[in-house]
Order: sequence, then C-alpha cells, then structure tokens
Amino acid sequence: MLNPNETIEVPNGTDENNCLILDNYKPENKEFKIGDRSHHLLLCIEVFRSEMEFARKNGSAKLIELLKEKGFYPYSDLDRTPVA
Repeated sequence: MLNPNETIEVPNGTDENNCLILDNYKPENKEFKIGDRSHHLLLCIEVFRSEMEFARKNGSAKLIELLKEKGFYPYSDLDRTPVA
C-alpha cells in the first residue's frame, strides 16, 4: 500500500531507479468525495536523487515545501534545477 509522504524507487531498466515522492493532492484544499465518502488523490512526483535523499532525511513535507516555494509543485519535471 502506498501512502502520502512516502518515497519510492521505481526500476526503469537502467542502473539508476526513478525517484518518487507521494503526496495527498488537495488543490485549493478541496476534498475529493464520491457520494458521501471522502477520498484522497495520491500525487506521485518524480524528483532528483538528491531531493529524495533530502526527503528521507528531513521528511517529504519539507521537500514538498521547497518544491512549492520554487513553483515546481505539483509537476514531475526534471528539466529544472534540484531544490535540495
């Protein structure tokens, strides 16, 4: 089971795995509901190895905060400078 604030590595057929962080995605703090039941959308963001190591040491919330400050959240775009 995958949960928000976790980090995962996904094999991609090379020597280096893809690095992902997971977040509970709530744009504009809106709840995601189906009928009367609340759910969450699990956002998977590909990040640089250095960013994933930062998240593992300091928590994914700290990395997400940095990504938001730089305007990189909620995008998986490695054509940018790492934030950590």
